[in-house]
Amino acid sequence: MGGIDVREVDLADERALRAWWEVGHAAQAERPLDLWTPWEVARRALPEPRPHARSVLLAAHDGERTVGAGGLELMDLDNTHVAFLKPYVAPSDRGRGVGSALLAALEERAAADGRTTVISDAHTPMEGDSPGSRFAAARGYAVANRDTIKAADLAATEHTWTDLEDEAVERLDGYRLVWWRDRAPEEHVAALAVLHSRFLGEIPLGDLDLQPQVFDVQRIRDGEERRLRTGHTTLLVAALAPSGELVGYSSLVLPRESPRVADIDSTLVLPEHRGHRLGLAMKVLLHQRLRAESPETELLVTGNADANDHMNAVNERLGYTAVDRSLGLQKLLR
Repeated sequence: MGGIDVREVDLADERALRAWWEVGHAAQAERPLDLWTPWEVARRALPEPRPHARSVLLAAHDGERTVGAGGLELMDLDNTHVAFLKPYVAPSDRGRGVGSALLAALEERAAADGRTTVISDAHTPMEGDSPGSRFAAARGYAVANRDTIKAADLAATEHTWTDLEDEAVERLDGYRLVWWRDRAPEEHVAALAVLHSRFLGEIPLGDLDLQPQVFDVQRIRDGEERRLRTGHTTLLVAALAPSGELVGYSSLVLPRESPRVADIDSTLVLPEHRGHRLGLAMKVLLHQRLRAESPETELLVTGNADANDHMNAVNERLGYTAVDRSLGLQKLLR
């Protein structure tokens, strides 16, 4: 490895944290759109403990210089057989063992915690491979799922929203929409926990070895509070059946200190309530609320599995265009 030293990042050391962030940012330079978390957001979010999960940051050093960055996330309540990991190496430092040293250290940490499956991702052009996907394939990571990352230019697409809203309303058939910011109202939070619990069981996961999570009210509240502490605003649109039951939602997360780009967090309509254009209706209202609440936001970014035909069609009508492809990568640890 030529003197490459991998060690854990002290989250209280902002200089070390910034060096870690800069390597990760440089490693993403090949992507056509800069979607790396801005520093003013990352400096608050990275040190903040995650509820019901543990995060570890590793850095690879060549002397005094940080040349690699790695992240490891370990869930404590569910999918406790899985570790989520990602190594980053800037283009100028590739090809000399930095990534291999980082990956070995991340896998060693995962195995020591009893994890048997590791999941990562690699971004590629829409056609072809990338340094990240080639690196992963050479080290035993199989492609288990394929997502397309997409972005909607809000100013350029806003003129289409009224017609799409009218079209969706025609099929609501007694369903109605509600929305909120940051914290779920007490009358909806338990039902929202049920929807989150069903999420991983309803979306296309390909061959990823993930099981549905179990959410309760406290887990929802813990997530809300962490997002607020780290300077994020959440907007959520929910669909109510004629009975008043919460049957779908679409949410986004917006960093308040750097609001140019917002990210769709997740979207779900329960299968037994599909066929009423709820996905389109919720997404249109979510776009409208984002425009009203944060007019300085320029882009809304999402990712959809290639197999998710319905949501891909909805997003196409809302003007999302492909940025690149995200490969879900998976490996079994021996």
